[in-house]
Amino acid sequence: MPEVSIEVQRVINEQGEFNYSKCTLSTKRVEERSPRVIENGSIYLGQWHAKSNKREGKGKILFIDGSLFEGSFENNYISGFGRYIKHDGECYEGEWTKDTMTGYGVLTTPEGYKYSGNWDDGK
Repeated sequence: MPEVSIEVQRVINEQGEFNYSKCTLSTKRVEERSPRVIENGSIYLGQWHAKSNKREGKGKILFIDGSLFEGSFENNYISGFGRYIKHDGECYEGEWTKDTMTGYGVLTTPEGYKYSGNWDDGK
């Protein structure tokens, strides 16, 4: 089972736990389920659409390389607001659309440099 990397844990210790209050609540019927193995051996913990069996609402993904995403999901995609911490400690917190950084967000490098502004298709 994947675990967060040491660098991911360092970022969590510095920034604190993720604040889900910024996430958009799903208007669809969702349910909590036990952790599930998803694509590439990653683990998803969170809400699922009750009928379509897709990730929907609030949740987190523990990636096999030790990276972590926490935030909103829609129709199986990372969409809405969330925080992605790469295994090396790079952290993006902001808006997402279909698994891509899109909208306002802040990227913090492992060295502490911050880049904030609007992102378009991950750039």
